Amino acid sequence: MNPPLPKRSTQAQRLTIEHDGSLLGFVDYYALGGAIVITHTETNPALTGKGHGSQLAEQAIAHFRTQPQPLVPICSFFAHYLRTHPKHHDMMTANVRQLFAMEMQD
Repeated sequence: MNPPLPKRSTQAQRLTIEHDGSLLGFVDYYALGGAIVITHTETNPALTGKGHGSQLAEQAIAHFRTQPQPLVPICSFFAHYLRTHPKHHDMMTANVRQLFAMEMQD
């Protein structure tokens, strides 16, 4: 089974992932002032513990890498995900990494 791909809704500024027509989760964000502000991440509560949050975060990051703006993870889940996955620290400015207690890894 191939992982579901994020769908982008430009009006709602939301990325979603689905499988077999069922919503697995979404990431809400805003493109503001030259940055992508991630405000909320949610997965289907009926599917808790199946790794959909991590899958959603990885696919959202892959999508955001195509954008020229750095990330600002206001969402606590997304901030934690980025904090624990240093390979993505390059997606944030030094000020954002400092604000959210993330160290850049070499």
